[in-house]
Formats: sequence, structure tokens, C-alpha cells
Amino acid sequence: MTIVPSDAEIIDINLNNRSINLGSTSYSKFLSVAREHYAETVYFRVPRYFDGVDLSRTACVVEYINANNDNRIAPILQKDIIS
Repeated sequence: MTIVPSDAEIIDINLNNRSINLGSTSYSKFLSVAREHYAETVYFRVPRYFDGVDLSRTACVVEYINANNDNRIAPILQKDIIS
């Protein structure tokens, strides 16, 4: 478990309609990582409970397409269930 830094940009995920709200973040129309993806952290916020499931007790992944148009899956390695 981890605690998200207070100055971190957080991207809200709506699990009901499977949408990503980039809203007031510095990411404009799409989410991208410009530098080394292992060195840059992107924070997402989802409800802890969804459809009666405690998501803190599940394995979570992010599916993405890289610059070479390859589909990839990245595991979520840290979860903040405190804040």
C-alpha cells in the first residue's frame, strides 16, 4: 500500500460507464507518458467498492497502446486505500 503525494495529479475513472476524466489535469485530450514509463508515475482514482467487490483486494491492470501501436498491459503495483 502507498499514500499518494498531496501535489500529485489524479485521474478519475468512472467504473459505471468505463470513462476516464482528464478534466483539470495537465493531460489534455489524451493520457500520455513522455519519458521513461518506469520512471513516471500516473495516479488514477476509482471507488474502492464496485458492484459489491472490494477492489483493494483484487489485481488491477492498465491496458494501453504504446508509440509503436502495440497493445500492452501494465499491472497496478501500488494502491492507496487510506486517502
